[in-house]
Amino acid sequence: MSPTDRSEGTTSSAVIEHDDRVAVAMKEESPSDTLIERLCGMKRRVNSSSDGQSRYFGPTSSLHLTETPSSISSYSHNLTSNDIDVEHGIPEALQHHALDMYWNYQHSVLPIVHREAFLNGMETGRGPYFSRCLFLCILASGARISSHPAIRKLAIPSEDDDKNDRRPLMKQAEDALEKEITNPGITTIQSLLLLSVMYCIQSNDSKGWMLSGNACRLVFDLGLHQDWTYLSTMKLTPIDVEVRQVVFWGCFNLDRLWALYLGRPPFIKLIDVSIRRPDMRAPTWDMRIFAAWVHLLDIAGQIADKLNTNACTQGQIDHYSDALQQWYNSLDPTVQFDPKASTATYHLHLQYSAMTILVNRHNAGFGSPEKRNYPDTTRSREQCLHHAFRIARILQDYRTQHGDTSTMLGSALYNTTMAATTLVAEVSETRKDGASEEMLCLMICLRTMKEMEHTEIVAKNVYNIVQTIMRVCNVHDVNLDLDLFFTNGMSPPLPRIESPVAQYDPTATMGLNQTTLAMWPAFDFEGIDMGAAFPFAFEQPVLTQEHPGVLPPMDSYM
Repeated sequence: MSPTDRSEGTTSSAVIEHDDRVAVAMKEESPSDTLIERLCGMKRRVNSSSDGQSRYFGPTSSLHLTETPSSISSYSHNLTSNDIDVEHGIPEALQHHALDMYWNYQHSVLPIVHREAFLNGMETGRGPYFSRCLFLCILASGARISSHPAIRKLAIPSEDDDKNDRRPLMKQAEDALEKEITNPGITTIQSLLLLSVMYCIQSNDSKGWMLSGNACRLVFDLGLHQDWTYLSTMKLTPIDVEVRQVVFWGCFNLDRLWALYLGRPPFIKLIDVSIRRPDMRAPTWDMRIFAAWVHLLDIAGQIADKLNTNACTQGQIDHYSDALQQWYNSLDPTVQFDPKASTATYHLHLQYSAMTILVNRHNAGFGSPEKRNYPDTTRSREQCLHHAFRIARILQDYRTQHGDTSTMLGSALYNTTMAATTLVAEVSETRKDGASEEMLCLMICLRTMKEMEHTEIVAKNVYNIVQTIMRVCNVHDVNLDLDLFFTNGMSPPLPRIESPVAQYDPTATMGLNQTTLAMWPAFDFEGIDMGAAFPFAFEQPVLTQEHPGVLPPMDSYM
């Protein structure tokens, strides 16, 4: 029997203001809801953290991290090195090591720094695109994913450290930010973004969320969202334009990732933006993959906006699925997935698969046997499982090509969790445990979470939550030796599963922002019938007079 949903402190009515929705809110809290439905559905909820503080999470949030494994257990009735001193100067060798880690594993995945401009400023020790604060934030970000525990401890606490004790590099970065923010500039935005990621890693998502919000506000404060190149009074050099574009779209990407992670509305709306977006057919690889991220997270943000309204029609699900497939089909061959690809390509395709699961999962019939035989439900379920398998395959390839997954960013943890909970839901209902392909993929996801515990403190909590969910749902960890499975032939390796790639059509529109806006009527909150079709309006970008039908491509700058 599926466990009963008895979430501690959950009250959907806390986020619903209209009296006529109270009945809907009460229905959402019905004890007949199963844990699987809760994991894979699209309900809003307010959870209580260990200190009693209420926190809101939307349906895109993969696991609500204010919840503890013990609170999940309540759904079931009877569930039983040496220190390195950096206070008096950071050794040059440590600087080189941390910078290398940052450029190789973080910058290429989430560009928010114009590398050339930063390094030029670093060489001279001055300039508008280099600051001591940004330098320290980059060092802390690189040190976090070092293979040396003593270096990691400079940025994040280890298992035995006091979690409230500020680590040396983080302390210096935070102190530098306090000084710089009194006269903020572009480097302040970049520093806030990097520190927001560091706080998320350390399971302090409240502070990280607020820092990223401050970065978004500064983007508008400094006018990075506007195209000023036509104003002669601005006197912007080509490098100035490039830096501003990197920082804005990097902030846009991270804003979308934060919104997905916590299930909350993003801060940056494209209706307010006139700066040109990156071109997916740009001449340089760095620009092409950066553009692919921007377009994918634009679609992801619009998916999240609609899911956060707590209802979605089959037509909308199909529309978003088509948009994601169109994005995939439009990828330049150099950023399509290949096992020998860069780390940035791995992260990009993990995100794509997680978004496909997200848009289909609430319609896939998980936890609701009576819905499983409908054709649309079957199709959504197949999409979810296909991309959960694909995520596991990508994670295994990453481990083979780039070492263990501890060097991956936090977004990979979100995507891995999306796959893991989908697989738990499938196994719990079909009982394909043991050495099934579903269990093999689930074990790969769990292994990834364990590896990421070294560099992502929050990964330990996520791992424990997934393990508890498995116990509650009677999904047994078979302790598969994955190395033996792949090296000794005990089980065939996971099949290579890729989505079909259609011929690229340069005349086709890209992303939802350029879809016909009249496809869905504008959303009216008054008198809404939550059980009926859920209309909505697409977010419309600012179009230029020179290009009235499409957003113009952005110049290459990387």
